[in-house]
Amino acid sequence: RAASCRRDPRAPWYAPPPGMAAGLWCDRYMDARTPPVSATPTEAADPPKPVTHQGSAAGDPGVAPRDLLNISAPGAITAVPGLTVRWPELRDAAAIAKAASDPEIARWTTLPQPDSRADAEEFLTELAPEERVKGSAAMFSIDYDGEFVGACGLHRLDSGDGGSIGYWLAPWARGRGFAAAALRDLSAWGFSTLGLRRQTWYALVGNIDSWRAAQAAGFRPEGTVREAMSAHGGAQDCWTATRVVDDPPLPLPRSTVEVEIAAGAWQLQPADSTAALLAEQRLPVSACLPLGLWAVREATTARIAAVAALFTRDDHAWVLAAPASLLAEEHHQADVAATRTAHVAVARYARLALGFTIP
Repeated sequence: RAASCRRDPRAPWYAPPPGMAAGLWCDRYMDARTPPVSATPTEAADPPKPVTHQGSAAGDPGVAPRDLLNISAPGAITAVPGLTVRWPELRDAAAIAKAASDPEIARWTTLPQPDSRADAEEFLTELAPEERVKGSAAMFSIDYDGEFVGACGLHRLDSGDGGSIGYWLAPWARGRGFAAAALRDLSAWGFSTLGLRRQTWYALVGNIDSWRAAQAAGFRPEGTVREAMSAHGGAQDCWTATRVVDDPPLPLPRSTVEVEIAAGAWQLQPADSTAALLAEQRLPVSACLPLGLWAVREATTARIAAVAALFTRDDHAWVLAAPASLLAEEHHQADVAATRTAHVAVARYARLALGFTIP
């Protein structure tokens, strides 16, 4: 046990909280006072009862406990045939260990690096069922056609009528809409089955793929919270977004625009994490929902000269763009020219290709 890795049970394994506060099984070996719990607590002869909440976020004592032992998982995801959200099982261990070696998971979460199958098995047989028994976290595996492709869950469920939501996908399952579809149904399940009123999504600033999935799932941006996550050896800034139960039903959102736009000496490319970090400093991307976000790169060198974003409401659109360099820096004049060109190019695309009115 001394060599295994266990994390604070209030933080999830799939994404870093306070919300995506940095992942699974950290703090090597935190505290061994809590005894192991069976991987299938509902099959025990005398299963432990969910504990009573100690209070709510609003300070009300005696919040009724959430019984996670006698409820079904979200199940089949309607938007993607073959996609299922189910309770985790020991058979997931090998796939979790394999996925954890992916550089992007290492960058954006704190799954143990290197992760071992023993670590994954410990999570599946001890931590996940333990938190389910206590009623503090509902952690799930995501399957596609019977194959493990990722994880998601709701946690911090013992602090009142809210919770945090998180997820990650294995590298072999990305780019197919699985994260957004699973997140959308999991969120609805949290409202309808658990009676939550508020759900919060967090991600390290720059995690553009998670940001796009949260946007597609209907989470509304709240902005950037400084030094709110414990990740990679220090306090990190995070993006945050929320859904509340009284939000009006949302139609399936317009797909994020991810097209390249040629603009003379510059090429506008959909933002990657590097461009997203720059956009965080230059544009209000964390407080709004841009339909598109671009890195404006020099066509000959691929240097990022500017960033541009397209914001929309109803049939109107607005374009914001900003140079990558500051006033006194070497490339500033060229970057200002790139900014102006990008603004015109995105506005033209929004008007002609998407049909928006540009004020």
